[in-house]
Amino acid sequence: MSSDEGHGGGALSSVRPSLRRARSGGGLLLSVFVLIAVTTAIITGTVGYSLAAATVSARQAIVEV
Repeated sequence: MSSDEGHGGGALSSVRPSLRRARSGGGLLLSVFVLIAVTTAIITGTVGYSLAAATVSARQAIVEV
C-alpha cells in the first residue's frame, strides 16, 4: 500500500501547486524578456536618431564653411 492512498491523491495535490508556480514563473520570465527587448529597442532608436542628427549637423557645418 502506497503512502498516498486514502489521502485524496496526496502526491498529486502537492504537484499541482508546483506546476502553477512553474507556469507563473515562465510568464514572469517572458514578461521580463519582453520588457528588456522593448527597452533595448527604445535605447537603440534614440541613439540611432541622435547619431543621424549629429551626422546631419556635421555635414551642414562642413558645407557652410
